[in-house]
Amino acid sequence: MSALPSPVGRLPMELVQLIVWLVEPTVAEAQTICLVNSLWLPLGRSQLLSDLVVLSRVDDKTNTLHPRTVSAEAFDRFVRGVPHLLPFVRSLTLCDDAPMYTLWRTGARLPGVRTLRIKDTYLDTAPRFCVYLDAFDALEHLRIENVRAGRFPGSYLAEREDVVDRKPSRPFSIRIIDWATEELCWWLYEHSGGSIRETTIFNDHRSRDMERTIEGLKHHIDTLEELTIRMTQVLPDLGPTMHFLKYCTALSVLKLPYIDVMTASPILQELMETQLPHVQHFHISLDNCRHDDLLFIRVDEGLSTWMGLRTVVLSLQPCTMCMAICTSAMPLLAARGILQLQYDPSAPVIEPPS
Repeated sequence: MSALPSPVGRLPMELVQLIVWLVEPTVAEAQTICLVNSLWLPLGRSQLLSDLVVLSRVDDKTNTLHPRTVSAEAFDRFVRGVPHLLPFVRSLTLCDDAPMYTLWRTGARLPGVRTLRIKDTYLDTAPRFCVYLDAFDALEHLRIENVRAGRFPGSYLAEREDVVDRKPSRPFSIRIIDWATEELCWWLYEHSGGSIRETTIFNDHRSRDMERTIEGLKHHIDTLEELTIRMTQVLPDLGPTMHFLKYCTALSVLKLPYIDVMTASPILQELMETQLPHVQHFHISLDNCRHDDLLFIRVDEGLSTWMGLRTVVLSLQPCTMCMAICTSAMPLLAARGILQLQYDPSAPVIEPPS
C-alpha cells in the first residue's frame, strides 16, 4: 500500500509562519523545519539564525543555556563563508572583540538585525565603531553593557581624534547598562544619531566632565526613560543635575545604587526639593546605613509628595535596627502601598552597637 502524501507540505505559507511564530521552535525543531519541505527552508533558517550570541569560546554548558551561542571563530566563518544567510539574523549579542573586527574588515552588512547587544568587550576608536554600526541598516535597539573604550573624542582625547557624526538610516534607541567609559557615552549622546533610553552617570570625575555629560543628555530629555546615578561623592553644585532631571519628561525609573548615608543625605534633600512628577519607580540602595532614622523620615515625607510614584524600592543591608526603623519611620509611603523593602541576603547581618 503506497503512503498517502502528507497535507502538511500543502499548507499556506502564511499559516505555517503563524504557527512557527506562536510555537517559538528550539534549534532542533528549526533544523527539522528546514527538512520538511523545500519551501519551508527560508522559514527554518530564519528561526535557526534569528538570535545569535557570540562568545570567545563555547562549551557544552554554554550551549545548554543558550543553544544559539557560537564562538567568535565560528561567527567569522559564518560571515565570510555564507554571507547570503546574514539577513536571517534578527538579534545579535557580541561578548567578544573579534566579531566587530570581522564585520569591519569584511564590510559585511546585517540588514535584518533589529537588536544589537555589545557586552563585556572593548571599542577602540569612534570612526571604526561608526562604520561598524553602519552595517546594521534596520537597527532599532542598541544595548551597551560594561564596555571599555579607547580613542573616543572625550575631554582628554579631542585633540587626538576628530569627532565623527553618524547619520543613521532610521531612528534607533540606545540603552547603556551598568557601565561604559565616559568618552564612549559622550560620543553616543552627541554623535551616534541614536536616542538614549537608559544610561548611567557618575559623579566621581571632574566637574566639567559631569557638565558635559548633562549637556549631552539634554538632547534626549524626551526619550530618556531610565537613569542610574552612581554617587560616590557630593558635587559642590547639584543644581545643573537636578535642573536636568526636572525637564526629563519621559523619565519613569530613577536609581541611586550603592550610596552611603553621608552622601545620600544632601542628594536626597535636593531631590525632595526638585519634585520629579514624571518618575514612577524610585530605587535606592544604601550602604553604611548608620541607623539614621531622620534620613528615612525625610525620604518618606519628600517622596510622599511625588504623586506619580508607583513603587519606592529601598535596598538595605540586613541590619536588624534599620529593619525596625524603616517600618516605623516611613508611614506615608507605606500607607500608599508603594514602599518595598529589600535586604541583601549575601551581606552579613549588622547588629546595633550595645
